[in-house]
Amino acid sequence: MLIPPLDLRVFLHVLEQADQLARVQVMVDPCLELATIVDQVGMAGGSCRAMLFEKVRGTALPVAANLFGNEQRMAWALGTTDIEVIAANLAKDLTAIGLNDPEQALTKLTAGSRYHPAVCSQASCREIDHTKQG
Repeated sequence: MLIPPLDLRVFLHVLEQADQLARVQVMVDPCLELATIVDQVGMAGGSCRAMLFEKVRGTALPVAANLFGNEQRMAWALGTTDIEVIAANLAKDLTAIGLNDPEQALTKLTAGSRYHPAVCSQASCREIDHTKQG
């Protein structure tokens, strides 16, 4: 078992070292252009590479896309090289609540009201307006 990346920056570094990250250094428009590039370039030839758009019009923030686009990268994000090990452990944990079928156990666990989304008038992620420059 590997150690899961501590944050997005570390995970991007792992992807770059494994030649799984394509950096896009030209200015892109976030409306349709970015998604088109991900669709046409990121998925070309079955490579399914993660992409980091360093210059996105209208924001100073870079945009990462397709980070978990294949099983290998998903496994790395979870701190392993074999995602089947995590799936088997999850299935074992789910059946420990008394049901033989992991899918039924997951349904039972998430049926409680504490797992339903909360409705609020203002999301905390909207407290800072990142669209304003300067």
